[in-house]
Amino acid sequence: MFGLMFKALTHRPDKNLLRQFKPPVVPAITREKNIIIDDKHLARYASLTGWEHAVLHPCYLQVLSLPLQLQCLAHKRSPFPLLGLVHRENKIRQLNHLDKAKPFEMRVGFSDISAYKRGWDVKMYARALQDNQLVYEAQATYLVKAKAPHVSTENNAGTGTVHIKPQIEYADATTHIEAPGNIGRRYAKLSGDANPIHLNALTAKPFGFPRAIAHGMWTLAMSVSHLYPAAPVTEITIDNQFKKPLLLPGQAQLKTAQSNGDTRFLLENADNNEPVITGVMANYFAL
Repeated sequence: MFGLMFKALTHRPDKNLLRQFKPPVVPAITREKNIIIDDKHLARYASLTGWEHAVLHPCYLQVLSLPLQLQCLAHKRSPFPLLGLVHRENKIRQLNHLDKAKPFEMRVGFSDISAYKRGWDVKMYARALQDNQLVYEAQATYLVKAKAPHVSTENNAGTGTVHIKPQIEYADATTHIEAPGNIGRRYAKLSGDANPIHLNALTAKPFGFPRAIAHGMWTLAMSVSHLYPAAPVTEITIDNQFKKPLLLPGQAQLKTAQSNGDTRFLLENADNNEPVITGVMANYFAL
């Protein structure tokens, strides 16, 4: 896995494609793999993310999709770099009838590329099928920074339309999340995401960080562990945005607001109140 990570990190992007006016063509690169869940690996993940439920953590299968994502990103026809890639948004839909004891098929690929004010938004999908039935799907949006023509304009919001979002009134934080200084290395060992920005200050500083930063998928998983309902659900969806990095060691506080049966959440840096993650989680309960 770490050999694959090294290959992806050293992959040289096609800068000419990234600097053109039109977005690069969505690469027709896909990967598939039959997977059997390793109980020991699952238990380590649950321990690392504070998960105490019998069903799979909604973020876990996306972790298992990472090697396939790296294979797509490191492919010779992929014009995208891994170094400097920013995980901006994430969407998850989990159907809780997946049987953890049976194999399932994971499918991963690129789904869309669109202009963003700092470069290109690249979307990658991950889908899990068991007995030919969809049991899980996720979409990760990665920012590829590039000096494309649309980036140099004065107002480079991408669509040209400004949407003012209503202010959300969150309740006071009742949950606090501790991010120890070694959590980046521990999560990297478990997930295979050994991006240098997560390991230590020495490897993070060349990328502009004074210290290592927590993995976005770890902070999201910790938030979901605290938000997940006690009652069994038949389906859960999570839609979130990664805002600011959480330096290690660090502390964060989780705030929530209820909206039409959904739970909106905000993970804030406890030191400066900057947003780390914003999102919404919807649960569908069995009748």
